[in-house]
Amino acid sequence: MPDPMAQEDQSLGSPEISKRAVKVQLESFGDKVQKLVDEVLPPILQAVYRKGQTLDFKALNHIGTKLQVALAELVPELTDLRSMTSAVDGYSLNPMDNPKALMMQRELLLLQNYTAIAAPVVMHQMSAAFTSSNDTIVSGIADGIHGSLKYLEPTLRAAWKAMDYQVPLVKALLQANSSDDPHLFVTAGCAADYSTALGDLTQVLVELTNARVDCLSTTAKMPKPCAKDSTMALWKVFSAVAQASDVMWQCFGLFWGCTQLLNSALSDMLEALTDSMVMSTDCESTTVDVCKPKTFLTVSKLVEASGRIYAAADTCHEEGSQWTPPSPDQSADGVTHTDTLPQQHTDA
Repeated sequence: MPDPMAQEDQSLGSPEISKRAVKVQLESFGDKVQKLVDEVLPPILQAVYRKGQTLDFKALNHIGTKLQVALAELVPELTDLRSMTSAVDGYSLNPMDNPKALMMQRELLLLQNYTAIAAPVVMHQMSAAFTSSNDTIVSGIADGIHGSLKYLEPTLRAAWKAMDYQVPLVKALLQANSSDDPHLFVTAGCAADYSTALGDLTQVLVELTNARVDCLSTTAKMPKPCAKDSTMALWKVFSAVAQASDVMWQCFGLFWGCTQLLNSALSDMLEALTDSMVMSTDCESTTVDVCKPKTFLTVSKLVEASGRIYAAADTCHEEGSQWTPPSPDQSADGVTHTDTLPQQHTDA
């Protein structure tokens, strides 16, 4: 398989210039995330490891709020930056040769488009609930929840339908007499990645259902639970997109490295944001066993995010790259990948 990133559209100018422009922007963003880690880690250590004393809960509350303020800006910024890269590009697939891959690609790009629309609204609600004195439900959140459920329903329905096609593969794996067949490894990877992506996508609807209760209740609206539910739903969409990118490779041999790295970084940042909500509201003497691990998980996820962004700087190109897919039957690893998804997006 030729490197899909190397086949740039000449109308964009020199491929190297395009790649350098994306690389500089992503590295600069990675520096921002790393700087945030450098700023919060020393006070976190000081608040947690106080000689002969309990945790400094007030300091951790303050740091949690600081993280929320920063991430409310960084998440939409990276989402916008993602739209300028090859993460939003698709392969020019022949519907006759790759119907299942084409369907999967369409759903993946739809989910990515959804996150670009949802991220600013969710971050607005989070800011209103956690970093503002208003502590309110922002306008647009109701339409956002209803629109999300309507937008995501066909994708989830098609995804569950596709799971029917994975069952024979799993049975074949269980009945296999040898583990030396490379095709078995590819099949196992395809089924595992697909199941994980489906789990994340299903969890999105769970969180949106919770958000509908916490955000839209006519009796007692709860801004902070509303923000947490919405944030967790967005986190799971980013995670599902990242996992689906790996499905494209494991099942079809199509490289979506840029998409996987950037959406994984966004997933890490949303997970850090969710954990920071524990820091800012739930860190107290009765919750030490929860507060301490969540605090360090917040930092570790930001470190992971910065690492993925730096890796994306070497993988992503400018949006509009004309990717050339490999043969539908053969990929760069020399193994025939299994076309396991349904042939059309169906509501049946």
